[in-house]
Amino acid sequence: MKNTAITANEFAPLAHGVAEAELPSVTKRTQRKASERREFQIVLWALFFVFLIASIVTIFLPAAFRPTARWAAKGRSVIGEAKAAANEVTPFIFWR
Repeated sequence: MKNTAITANEFAPLAHGVAEAELPSVTKRTQRKASERREFQIVLWALFFVFLIASIVTIFLPAAFRPTARWAAKGRSVIGEAKAAANEVTPFIFWR
């Protein structure tokens, strides 16, 4: 006689109302989100270093030639300026 009982692994997707055919798309969606998160972090760090170099260069410029930007607040450190600039610019790269 053949055993037709459902095992725990087979029952788990059915218990949540999810058909087995839908599971790979959920996994792909999760992987895509994780991939986008990694890309966002990479771009954020790359822009941070670009703006860090730019803010260091602006220190050596005469006051008349220094750019005025929203993130370049008085009293903020060079690292603080670079971080603020990267945080402000990065979301526009991923804007759809």
